[in-house]
Amino acid sequence: MKATLGGGALALGATALGPARRAAGQEPIEIRVHSNVGVDGDVVRQRSAEMTAENPAVVVVPELFVQAEYFQKFQVLIAGGQLGDVMFSSTFTGTYPLWAARNVYTPLDDFLAAEDFDPSPYFPAAWEGQTVNGQIYGITYKAHPSSALLYYNRTMFDAAGLPEPTDEMTLDEFVEAAEALTAGDVFGYYAQPSHFQHYPTAAQQFGRQLFSADGMTAHFNSEESIAALRFDYDNIHVRAIHPPRELAPENPRDLFVNGRVAMYKSGTWDISLGKQIVDAFEWGMVQFPVGPGGDRAAVFTQDCMGVTEASPHKAEAWEVVKGLTNQRTGILLGLGGEPDTGNSGTAGGRIDVYESEELQTNPDYTPEVNEARYRALQAAVPLNLAHNYRMTEIQTVVTAAMDELWAGTAPEQAWADEVNSRIQDILAEPI
Repeated sequence: MKATLGGGALALGATALGPARRAAGQEPIEIRVHSNVGVDGDVVRQRSAEMTAENPAVVVVPELFVQAEYFQKFQVLIAGGQLGDVMFSSTFTGTYPLWAARNVYTPLDDFLAAEDFDPSPYFPAAWEGQTVNGQIYGITYKAHPSSALLYYNRTMFDAAGLPEPTDEMTLDEFVEAAEALTAGDVFGYYAQPSHFQHYPTAAQQFGRQLFSADGMTAHFNSEESIAALRFDYDNIHVRAIHPPRELAPENPRDLFVNGRVAMYKSGTWDISLGKQIVDAFEWGMVQFPVGPGGDRAAVFTQDCMGVTEASPHKAEAWEVVKGLTNQRTGILLGLGGEPDTGNSGTAGGRIDVYESEELQTNPDYTPEVNEARYRALQAAVPLNLAHNYRMTEIQTVVTAAMDELWAGTAPEQAWADEVNSRIQDILAEPI
């Protein structure tokens, strides 16, 4: 059975809003939901309409914002006392733990305990990642292994007589394949080094995350980090298997979709690119090769939905959070939207989402692709976060540094030390 974002074909765990069954003549309660545009916004709109239809006493109203403006927009809403009832945020960007630590979210522990909420359908790493200072402030809405997936052009591999990539491919085999497939205006590999999720997976792959486990110390200048940076630098400037900075497209996936690169390192947010490829070529996806010490690139991050402390209707808002984080919502997210409209395809944070017939048989990719992302999530280790959760500021520093590397700055120790010092200065700031 195929479901679409526009319809209600899935009969999966729709959550009727329990509290606030209003008496005749009473005004309905309005629950404002903040999320971002694209597939997220499409699904939030659809689920909001469904939940409102299930219980008209609670009207769920989506308020959507562009991802690039999300953090700044909410700083303004928080400061002005205009925040809604339910809010999307991310562990990777640090907005979820930051807003939890600053009491923008309200703890959900009492709600969870009151109904003996079952966490078993969710990935254990997802459930763990929801905890901030010993309390849970949100439920996982979407799950990521970050930029730890290797998309590949099966048609190119077949034409070159090369074996297709597998989870067991070594880095040396990966480089050899990329070199063999680089010719003319076609490159063997693309990763967009300055994408904000590339460096953390690259560092993990080479054996050390950006931060220590307690989030107090930055490791950008560590031996392992410099080895990861050198790998990127050599792929671009020495082996020339990766496009130079001036060839970077506005949309990172375009080089792969248009047949300009044979392999593409990215995340689940690109899993619906088959909607654009259609039948131009055959493609597949595996986990990115392990690093020299046997470490996978995958780090587990998630997006969460939580109830704001400002909400005057927390019980009703909690019911909306449950409806936005159940299996049905997770599957709709995983199906992706229409081509060229932000068709991410990153699915929910529940195991039963990835085991669903809808995603296993989705014609926009294949069962093997769905299984590859499932394996990546299972292999992903928790991402160490900055202890003060100032991830947005730190990402700005790291992204700028990676852009310098892409443009030609060699990852020498002095350069890495200077970048690390700037990160450490941010870590010295309060929450």
